[in-house]
Amino acid sequence: MNYGELKTHIKALAFEEEDTISEYEENDVIPTAINRAISMIGKKIPIMKTYEFTQDGTDTDYQTYDFSTLTNDFLTFAKHPVRIDDGDKCEPFGNYLEWDYHTIKVPGSASGTFIVQYRAKPASYEAGMEDVEIPLEPITHEDLLPLLCAYFVWIDDDATKAAQYYNLYLEVLDDVMGVLKKPRVRLLEGGI
Repeated sequence: MNYGELKTHIKALAFEEEDTISEYEENDVIPTAINRAISMIGKKIPIMKTYEFTQDGTDTDYQTYDFSTLTNDFLTFAKHPVRIDDGDKCEPFGNYLEWDYHTIKVPGSASGTFIVQYRAKPASYEAGMEDVEIPLEPITHEDLLPLLCAYFVWIDDDATKAAQYYNLYLEVLDDVMGVLKKPRVRLLEGGI
């Protein structure tokens, strides 16, 4: 879903005329609502990205990687963020230090390609970005995101309508979280 499609969903939920939607967009009501909704949903269903770097294993000191400067969208590290790919296999790597909320230190003697998973900040949207894709997981696009956006857009004009959208959002969020937290089975090499 892109910004323009999301705006169409918001309009359909409100049963409003194009003039009202245009006015709300020009006054930043719609972009602000979209940004706020993406941020809120992103806290529940994060935008996950990876960053890779390679070390040859010839250094003796810890190597410092500050993700607030290495990426332009770093928010926080994932729960178990570091994996190492030595060319034969990719596996979790635990011999690192989380120096602070945005910096890790890896022993310089470790060699391979390191893959660090992190939660990303969503981009900000503004009027006129019709074709820009929404970065959230697709499971949130059709029902969850339009409802929360509509809540933020209409809360000032029609609190009753906004409350109905928010209640629907909570119901859908519960369903989506149930799907996402469903236990998964992973078969290990050699079977069960």
